[in-house]
Amino acid sequence: MDRRWVLAGGGLLLLGIAGVAMVTAEPSNGPVFIAGHQPVTEEQVRQKLQTDGWSNVQIVRDVRFF
Repeated sequence: MDRRWVLAGGGLLLLGIAGVAMVTAEPSNGPVFIAGHQPVTEEQVRQKLQTDGWSNVQIVRDVRFF
């Protein structure tokens, strides 16, 4: 009977640690496309894509976003 309590307590402890890890983990947003805290222009987006090797870049505006 003592063994059951030890296993149950250990299981609860592991669940608690896993829960805390899930809550405190920060989601990864991936690499920053254009660094800075200001809005970017269509030309900046075009230049960045062309610098990265893309050609014939066509940019479409959808309300506030390119």
